[in-house]
Amino acid sequence: MYWRIRHSEVANLPDVNSYVFQHPEGMEPGPPLPDDFVPGKVVNFERSTVVGDIYNEAAQTLTFQSGFPLEQGEYTAGHIAKFTGTVNVFYSRVVSDFDNPASWNDPNTWSFDGHNGIPDTGGDIPQPGDLVQIGFSDPGDPESFHVVLVNNTIQVGGIIFHSQPDVKLPGLKLAGNLIAAPGNLSGEGTVMIFMQEGITTSLSADIGDFNEGERSEFVYQAAAGHTYQVPGNYVVYPNLILKGPGSVTASFLLPDADLLIKEDFRMENNARALLSTGAGGDLTILGDLVAGSAAPASIGELEFRATGQSRIVTVEKNILLSGNAGSEIFAEDATSTFEHHLIAKGDIIQSAGNFRLFTSDN
Repeated sequence: MYWRIRHSEVANLPDVNSYVFQHPEGMEPGPPLPDDFVPGKVVNFERSTVVGDIYNEAAQTLTFQSGFPLEQGEYTAGHIAKFTGTVNVFYSRVVSDFDNPASWNDPNTWSFDGHNGIPDTGGDIPQPGDLVQIGFSDPGDPESFHVVLVNNTIQVGGIIFHSQPDVKLPGLKLAGNLIAAPGNLSGEGTVMIFMQEGITTSLSADIGDFNEGERSEFVYQAAAGHTYQVPGNYVVYPNLILKGPGSVTASFLLPDADLLIKEDFRMENNARALLSTGAGGDLTILGDLVAGSAAPASIGELEFRATGQSRIVTVEKNILLSGNAGSEIFAEDATSTFEHHLIAKGDIIQSAGNFRLFTSDN
């Protein structure tokens, strides 16, 4: 567990009297507590401890004493040896895309000397505590972005997407039986989880900073025409995109939790979103709801179910149906007494496809 401090638009940084962080019971090591267990922090990629900072086991608090201006960093507690030295920063360096991504496990993917650096990590790849930056090679080339593939369990201190305005985003692709624990995700980029039947691909990261990116995308990509469960560990997304395999329809079961999508919710490439039948599962979309895509033309669908619970989908901007005639926003064709709500606060633009908000018995 760690605490992260960030600030913005502060012209004159104030001095900090103290930081006091409290953790839930059971998060501390032991008993007994190791003698060298101390509060520590990472600021400007530097690990450090300060004499006088206190960890109170009984109160479950970490106290960082006064004497420094407001700073941006991560704060936690651990063995004192963990808080010495500089954090390694690995920069992506290989132009790649989601069809042909660079491998996380290949030392040639990384450099300590920036996105145009040579592979100078001595054969090392990012490890726990390291920082990763995924970016692009040439500011003048919109096709020079980097995508890195993770196909085994990883753990690092954080991943920062380094993007260019108005061009394709750098990305992280997760595929295979794995748990990716990249600490904190930040910057504007694309995270893709490649979903395969019988395989669990899990992301365990703080995506709060990532969600603040207006162009940031979280993509669930289906490998084949099966039904996939969208994990319930995230209830807030930036842009949320469901992608089918193209040739056949893949269905995505949305989690039994209310979701907030801060930008657009898109279904494309033969993707069907199935609203939850559980206690939770309403959607609030602050951008557009888009079923289908025009270039290239593909099908997207959103289905209100006939079992479980009535659902509410609120769209703050526009609802768009596009792609081809197969794109639909519809109610499952089965006997039901539910009263679902689709609330459009902007325009409804139907360039292809259908609204079918009824069933054969009503």
